[in-house]
Formats: sequence, C-alpha cells, structure tokens
Amino acid sequence: MSLLGFDGFTAYANLNDLANSSNWVRETDNGNAAIVLAGGQNERGGFRVGGNNRLEEEWYFDIGSLKTELTIGFWFKFEGFDSTDDLDDIIISFRSSTTYRASFLLAADGSIQFRRTNTGFEYFDSSDPLETSTGTPLFLFQGGEYKIEIKISLINTTGSVELRVDGEQWFINEGGIDADGTANRVYFETGALFSGASYQISDFWIIEDDGTDPVGFLGQNFQVELLTPTGESGTESDFTPSSGTDNHLMVDDGNSHDADGTYVESTVNTDIDRYTTTDTLNQARVLGVNVISVARHLGSADNYRNTIFENATAGNGGTEALTESYLPYHYLSTINPDTSAEWDPTDLEGAEFGVENMA
Repeated sequence: MSLLGFDGFTAYANLNDLANSSNWVRETDNGNAAIVLAGGQNERGGFRVGGNNRLEEEWYFDIGSLKTELTIGFWFKFEGFDSTDDLDDIIISFRSSTTYRASFLLAADGSIQFRRTNTGFEYFDSSDPLETSTGTPLFLFQGGEYKIEIKISLINTTGSVELRVDGEQWFINEGGIDADGTANRVYFETGALFSGASYQISDFWIIEDDGTDPVGFLGQNFQVELLTPTGESGTESDFTPSSGTDNHLMVDDGNSHDADGTYVESTVNTDIDRYTTTDTLNQARVLGVNVISVARHLGSADNYRNTIFENATAGNGGTEALTESYLPYHYLSTINPDTSAEWDPTDLEGAEFGVENMA
C-alpha cells in the first residue's frame, strides 16, 4: 500500500493555512467561504462543508497522478439538510480532474447512495443508484458522528466498491461499477441548492492499494494525533529564539501560530533546530508521520526543509522555497529513516523533529 496523505485539520489556524497546505485545494462558486474550520472528532479539529447561501462549496484532496485502487476513511458528523429541499446531497466524489467517476450521496432519508458515471460533468447519472444502504441501522442520523471508510476500484467491467460505517459493512458491489477511468482528486462537497445542508469531517486518510501490504479497513479506532514540541534536542539547536532561551517554546503553537509573535530564526545555511515531543499515541499501528512547520523568509529568498531524526539518522523532506508570508510546509514520512521499515508507535518516543536552513 502507499499512503497518499492524511489530515486531522488540527494544525491550521485558518482556511488560508488549509488552502496553502500540501494537497488540499478549495473550489467555490462566487467566492463565498461556506467552509469553515470547526469541531471535529472530540473537538480536536476538522472543517465544516456547506450551510451557507445556497452555493456549491467543495474542497478536493489532490492525489497527484491518476489512480485506480483507493481506500479512504474519515470521521463524519451529519449536521442537517435544508428542509425545503428533497434532493440528495453529495458527500464525496472521485474525479479525473473535473470529470466525475463515482459519487457517494446522502439521501433525504439518511441513507447513503453510491452512484457512478463515465459521462463527465455530472453530479450523478439519471439512473437509480447502484447501491443504497437500507434497513436498520444503515442510515445516518442528524447530529450523529460516524467513521466512514470507502474502498473503490475504478475499473469499468471489474471495478468494485465497498462502504463501511463504524467498522460495519453497509454495502459491497463487486460486479463492475461502470466508472471507466481513473481518479486524481477526491472531493468533499455540497450541492448548489442546499443552503442548510452541512457536515463536518476530520481524521481523513487516503491510501493507494498498489498490491503491497494491503491495509484494508482500519475500523473505528483510526485517528490523526497532533504532537507539538515539548523540548529541544541535546545535539542541534542552532536557530535563535525570538525571546528567552527555550527554542521549543517559540514553536509549540499547535493550530494557532502567532506569526511574528514567537518564532526561531536562522541566517546561516545548514543550521538545524531539532525538537522532542511527548508521545501520547495509543495505537497499534502508525501509517505515517507528517511534519508541519509554518515559515517565511527574512526579506530575501531562502530555502529550508522539514526533518525527522531517529537514532541520529535523518529523514529529510523536500527543499521548500520560502516566501515573505507565513505558509505551512509538510513532510510526509511513512518509513522510519533509521530502520527503513514502517513506523512503530514506540519509535516516536525517541524521535526528534525539526527544520534545516538550506542554501
């Protein structure tokens, strides 16, 4: 398997941070910001889609290259429909750029429908849904919180789809889903006629099922945990704090970074700052670690990168070209640089995370 990305939406101070983060792209009609950061699982962070002025509103996660086999999961809270509408509202769609391949819709009765199309610019085709969750408890209730997982194969004659909610299978279809093509975007959206339709998502992850180490479904316990610096490395602490002597106290803001309020800075190429963190994970498996930092240059072009250190072995993100504005930068690591194997939860107890000033 290949982890394409994950997000708990806990590391963003505002929508601009989310829009400038890797992979997430915002599309909206008339420029009206109906999506806002909100709540999420255990109020740890998330974002709300819809619920504003009858505008189509959507974000998509940019996968990059075209994919055929995908598994995704996310925490979902159904907040409500516009009572004046009796149409179905899209939760999520898989697209090849703007061409729809498959969609999951939330019907007015709370059931989830799977529809597919290979005809292009449609929310859903005019035929009956290919699959609908039926019976009890195969409905989403207003105010309810759910873990939704979807495995989909976008192949015309042999494609398949499976939906699980809170670890239970709601439907499966392995007979070919007539979605001939591939997808490079996963959209979260609401339809254009739903002024009151809204939902929250959090703890999002997406995997390409490439035939190696298939993850399958994670069940009810998946979550994205935000860890912030709690100390400095005893080896490398080269940056200068904006005040005091404790570098980690200048960069432990979490999702509310204060720009030029507190920071560390460097004017020397190869300077490195490394931080320790308190491991609060209680998980059997770690699919990936995402190092996120927010930075700008000091008035002239400069580069830097995020780093991970495990037993003095470095794993380095790509070189980032800084701008004069604070923006978030990411380094997604699925492999422990010291062992060249998947991260183990105990590995994080001794790992250090940081940044390096680059030429």
